[in-house]
Amino acid sequence: MAVNIGIIGGTAGMGKWFAEFLAREGFCIRVTGLNREVPLEELARSSSIIIVSVPISVTGEVIAEIGPQVARGKLLMDLTSLKAEPIRAMLAASEADVLGCHPLFGPEIESPAGQNIVLCPGRGTRWLPFWRDLFAKNGLRVTEMEAKGHDEMMALVQGVNHVNTLIMGAIMAKEGVTLDDITGLTTPLFRDKLSIIRRFFDNNPALYADILTNNPHLNCLLEVYEETLRDIRELIHDKGPGDLALLISRNGDFLAGREGRE
Repeated sequence: MAVNIGIIGGTAGMGKWFAEFLAREGFCIRVTGLNREVPLEELARSSSIIIVSVPISVTGEVIAEIGPQVARGKLLMDLTSLKAEPIRAMLAASEADVLGCHPLFGPEIESPAGQNIVLCPGRGTRWLPFWRDLFAKNGLRVTEMEAKGHDEMMALVQGVNHVNTLIMGAIMAKEGVTLDDITGLTTPLFRDKLSIIRRFFDNNPALYADILTNNPHLNCLLEVYEETLRDIRELIHDKGPGDLALLISRNGDFLAGREGRE
């Protein structure tokens, strides 16, 4: 069976990466972007799989437009970094099979081998093996999980992580310290962190803002973040290095899976 794939948002970012990746695999690919080079109705009619790869803030709108045109037996799939709401929207808008996909890498990678990717089934089982096998063939590490659990984990993996980077950069800006100012004073580990800060602020501010403002589970973790910061600040203020070292040690044991072991 010939598999024709249409990608909405396939002219830039992850949509473009997927278009090039799938073309190398021999699939017939058609893409459309902001200029709607291919009308959505035509794209849906000519494609076995429709992939939605647009900013989180407009994903629901695009799904509502394309969904009714994707027939039963075909696949409607998205690439956003949140999964529960896009999957809900796809299920509501279309009778097609539904699959959520989250590539945990950016379009700048040279090879997909060794990278992580998440699949969140929404409706139907026909297309899941297709993607699972294709990704595995190219060395991607595939994780299948429920959409709500994915979004909860992304509140930590992306949300708290990006908040940390945002805070670090914002503090530097408030203190009048540029990246160039501090380069000659960095340790190897901090140089890695500065590289992350540089990419965060130079890369795609709208993308990071979408991730931070659209994950419904992030606020709960930010409450934990604030509580944890208060606890650590008290230990620092009390100048109790023993208690702070104990906290670091206990958390290190838990993170390394050593907690409770002899």
